[in-house]
Amino acid sequence: MLPGWSYVHNITDDRVGRVIVAWNVGFCSVIAKYIFKQHVLVEMSMLNGSKFLLPVVYGSNNYVERRELWCSLMEFQEQILPWVLAGDFNIIREESHSMGVLLPPAIAMREFNECLEGIGVVELSSHGCLFTWSCHTGEGCLRRM
Repeated sequence: MLPGWSYVHNITDDRVGRVIVAWNVGFCSVIAKYIFKQHVLVEMSMLNGSKFLLPVVYGSNNYVERRELWCSLMEFQEQILPWVLAGDFNIIREESHSMGVLLPPAIAMREFNECLEGIGVVELSSHGCLFTWSCHTGEGCLRRM
């Protein structure tokens, strides 16, 4: 790790970790609140005294396993502090966010959208290229991340 930086992760002996949250200790302090298989929840305290929760997500490739993530995020919605949700959910919100033959199951997209609506977050507008990831399988698969 770089000098002046610290980190928290969800890597353990019995499973593969998927999330590392790193920060410059000169800009903020961080308390790891919860560490889960698909996300890490930290409380960020900025130098100006403001605080917020930061769930950092790396969702499972399996939509059934992602249901654990959705349930966990729903439990955090009643926290007093504001929060910023970041990460890779491994699912798209709608079919127009993908180009190619490999679309996720409709139920997976519906469950993702229900979770986002349930926790009251909104998607930030984006600028630039819509499709930012390619699976390089030769099948022409592009995804919005």
